[in-house]
Amino acid sequence: MRFKKYINESKGSFLDNKKLPKEGQNIYALVGFDRKVVKGKVIKLSNIDQKGLSNTYLDIDSNGKKYHIDISQVFDHKPKQVKTKDEYGDVTIWE
Repeated sequence: MRFKKYINESKGSFLDNKKLPKEGQNIYALVGFDRKVVKGKVIKLSNIDQKGLSNTYLDIDSNGKKYHIDISQVFDHKPKQVKTKDEYGDVTIWE
C-alpha cells in the first residue's frame, strides 16, 4: 500500500482566509514601514466594533517586543512577496 503525501500550502492573511487566530497561537506578522516578517505569539485580540473581522487588532509578542497590528497583516504561515497582475498593472502582494 502506498501513501501519497499532500502539502496544503496556505495563502493569504487571516483576514483573507476569514479566520481568527487564538490567544497563545504562534503566528507570523508584517511589522514596520519596511514590512519585516516576524514570528510571534498572540497575546490579546480586540475587535473595536464587533462587526466582523476587518476591525480586529492583535497584540503580539515577538522575542520580547510587543506589536499592535491589524488582522490583515497576520499569517498562519511565513508570508512571501508575490508579483501578480491586475486590471491596473503589475502589483506585489504578500501571500
